[in-house]
Amino acid sequence: MEPKPNRNDPSVGASQTGNSIYCDERYYVFVNDGGMRFSMKQSGNGLRQSVSIYDLRDPTRAQRVFLSAGVATCVGVAWWLLFGRSVLAPAGDLIRRLSLALALTIYFIRLLFTQFVFLKRAIRWSEALTISIWVACIYLLLSLTARANTHPGGSVTMTGIALFLVGSWMNSWSEYQRHRWKQRPENHGRLYIAGLFRLCRHPNYFGDLVAFSGLALIAGRWFA
Repeated sequence: MEPKPNRNDPSVGASQTGNSIYCDERYYVFVNDGGMRFSMKQSGNGLRQSVSIYDLRDPTRAQRVFLSAGVATCVGVAWWLLFGRSVLAPAGDLIRRLSLALALTIYFIRLLFTQFVFLKRAIRWSEALTISIWVACIYLLLSLTARANTHPGGSVTMTGIALFLVGSWMNSWSEYQRHRWKQRPENHGRLYIAGLFRLCRHPNYFGDLVAFSGLALIAGRWFA
């Protein structure tokens, strides 16, 4: 990879100065004082002209379908682990198992919306594979834990359900707000800092943290 361009170098040009916030094999991305984000694409002779980061579209449909199919398989396995008669572990509390199964299904539906509606950037095969393995491990652990937990669901389970719903709302609503904002032509290439993004830097990721904490409480074991 070529060295990162010097933002103080006069040859870079005033329109290209800013704080670098992302870098890979192909692009440098900057944000200037006005909050406008743009990228510089590498070529054999250095950097080409700037392109808005929101123009760097790549549908990568195969990766999205692969990830969706992987998580859908995890949902099916989770339901079987929670309710299948052939599972060796004794069946635990019905409310706990049903709550967890529905929550894992809701997460899958949210993932579909995120991939095919909200997320416009490319998804690499390494990312799709990593997320699939990560989700499989979480679904497997939560399902087996909830299946074997024979204690009746009480206030802890209800708290977990509430946390999952709140976290899911934070993630999906913040993504929806940003998606609607980006649809307006006057916001093209600008950084969204309103809505829930006004309150914290990554409300979508924080929402997932809250939601998965709720899933662990629904499963009802400390190691979940």
